[in-house]
Amino acid sequence: MIVRLILNILFYSVSFSYSVNYSIDNNQLYLVDNHFIMNEANATISKNESIFDIYRLEFVISEAQNIKYKIKNINWVKSSYEPVEFNQHDLISFSNNFYYRNCPSIYIDIFPYKTDNNNFYYIESIDIEFVIDEFYSTNNCTPSENALNRNFIIKNDKSDYTFSETNYLIITNSTLFNEAEKLRDIHADLMIDIIDVDSIYNLYENNFDTEGESIRAYILNQIELNPNLNYLLILFFAKLLQPEGQNPQRDRASSLSIVFELLDQKEDKSNYLIVETGCMRGDHKPVNSPYALGDDGASTYIFDDFINYYDGEVLSVDIKQANVDYANEHTSDRTNAYCMDSVEFLWDLDSKNKIDFLYLDSYDFEPTNPVPSQLHHIKELCAVMKNLKSGTLIVVDDHLNTPEFDAYRATLAQGGKARFVEDFMNSIHAECLHDGYQIVWRL
Repeated sequence: MIVRLILNILFYSVSFSYSVNYSIDNNQLYLVDNHFIMNEANATISKNESIFDIYRLEFVISEAQNIKYKIKNINWVKSSYEPVEFNQHDLISFSNNFYYRNCPSIYIDIFPYKTDNNNFYYIESIDIEFVIDEFYSTNNCTPSENALNRNFIIKNDKSDYTFSETNYLIITNSTLFNEAEKLRDIHADLMIDIIDVDSIYNLYENNFDTEGESIRAYILNQIELNPNLNYLLILFFAKLLQPEGQNPQRDRASSLSIVFELLDQKEDKSNYLIVETGCMRGDHKPVNSPYALGDDGASTYIFDDFINYYDGEVLSVDIKQANVDYANEHTSDRTNAYCMDSVEFLWDLDSKNKIDFLYLDSYDFEPTNPVPSQLHHIKELCAVMKNLKSGTLIVVDDHLNTPEFDAYRATLAQGGKARFVEDFMNSIHAECLHDGYQIVWRL
């Protein structure tokens, strides 16, 4: 299958418009254990105990009514599979608006299946033209690389586009400075700053005992001076993408970036409440290891750091006392880890305590026996519903929707830890913000 993307700018006499053409060619359908699999599909939905691959397109746009579409060509192919019992789904559907890195965004889903006269069909090819009748002007929006219209974020003069003043900060030693400059040149569409670590050491040499503390102080100072620099991206993004040994890349950076970006948009930053099940643990890499975050996430450590940068508290629970002790040892007094069953812990939380961010990562996931973990996580969600509110962000770890885990998802795992939680979220039309190694929703 080939997906083609064509961008065209069309200028009209009164307004600014442009078009984005999206094409799918030579699509193929496979069925594995009630999972209908499409080439290059990037999202899934559940319907009547079956899982369907879909195509999810992302656009930066302030008003959904300002984007229109025209199907220029579509080719349906009759499948050899038996008809599937499901209510007919819209071919094209629009999500609610959400914000990603200060960009107003929407998802447009293509559902490439239909039934007709007891026959089951799928889309072999389709060509869609999206016409956007607006220009979005900003100095703070950093479009996702997946946004199909990211190159059309423009200034008010209607002739150019811009990104935030600084998108990324590269901190390197002098021997790699030239390579860092080459990297900046490759990504010329982004504003990338580079600084030598020696400059940081010289700047803070009289104030800190260790080089690491100097770098941290510099980073925090840059965040304060330039709020466009994303907190999590600067402090943790790179480390979250550094697995060690035989571990595949477990991309928690992309999902947590969205979470921290949205938390940062909260007006009252004095009373964050973060609740997690399954705390950081010492049987993986030590927290001071360069691979600690990439290997196991070290989530409690990250959340504690965020709370100390702003305000609030972190509540964590784990069934193993050793993990609880390790988490409490490596976090501040703003974070409290408890040793008990997570479902019981969440059920006992005072209903007055409304959660800003819920992170579910308790019961270890076994690919050959996935159901116990999947059931436990839906139990956790049931127990904590009284503590959720409009806008609560919910993340489930080990969702496994990455190429490295395709075999698990198509056969045994069927969705990782979040399988049953995902079914529930789809049923209540919760807003899915990210679907990858982790899955993220906003109520």
